[in-house]
Amino acid sequence: MIRYIRDHEQRVRTALAGAATDDAWPELRALHQSRLTYLQHERLAHLHVTLAVGLYALLFFLASLFAPTALLWTVTALFVVLEGAYLIHYYRLENSVQRWYRLADEIAEHLPQRTTGTQPVD
Repeated sequence: MIRYIRDHEQRVRTALAGAATDDAWPELRALHQSRLTYLQHERLAHLHVTLAVGLYALLFFLASLFAPTALLWTVTALFVVLEGAYLIHYYRLENSVQRWYRLADEIAEHLPQRTTGTQPVD
C-alpha cells in the first residue's frame, strides 16, 4: 500500500512540476479524486481493525490480570505487538491522506476557472 501511495504521489508531483498539459488537469484531478476516495476507504477499514485489535488486547490484558497464565500473557503480548504495527500503518495512511488533500488543492489551482454562466444585470 505504501508503494502505491508513493507511486501516485510521484505521478502527481511530476504533473505539478510542469509535465502536464492544460487539458490533462481535469483527467488528473479525476484520477487523484478516485484514488483519494480509495485511500480514505482503506484508512477507515484500518481504523476499525486497529480499534478492534486494541479492544482485544485490552480484554486479554484484563483477563491476564484476573487469571494469570502464560498462555493469556502470550496472547496479550501478541495483540499488543499487532496493535503497534496497526498503529504505525494507520499513522502512515492518515498522513498520506493529509498530503493528498494538499495535492488535490494544488491540482485545483491548475484547473481553468469555470464561469457560472450568469451575467450581472444592469
